[in-house]
Amino acid sequence: MSDSHTAFNPSTFNSAMLGGTSLVAAAMVSTLQAAATRNANGWEHWSRSQLERALELSEALRQREHARVVVLERELMQLKQVFRKRGAAGARK
Repeated sequence: MSDSHTAFNPSTFNSAMLGGTSLVAAAMVSTLQAAATRNANGWEHWSRSQLERALELSEALRQREHARVVVLERELMQLKQVFRKRGAAGARK
């Protein structure tokens, strides 16, 4: 036992810390196991054709968004050129 006014006992503290850490770790492991089970069970009701259609849809959406990004980047470059020209014209005045 310590002579401190708080009566801090390092052994008790370490034991409690170890117990608390173990509880948190166990909770995390059980959560991860439940999530893995849920994810594994989530695909079992899909047929092969449904999975293929979902993959095709995902790929089509990715391609569409990529094309959209290309267009937006082109528009951004054009706007930057306009602002540079305006800035250069304003500096000449």
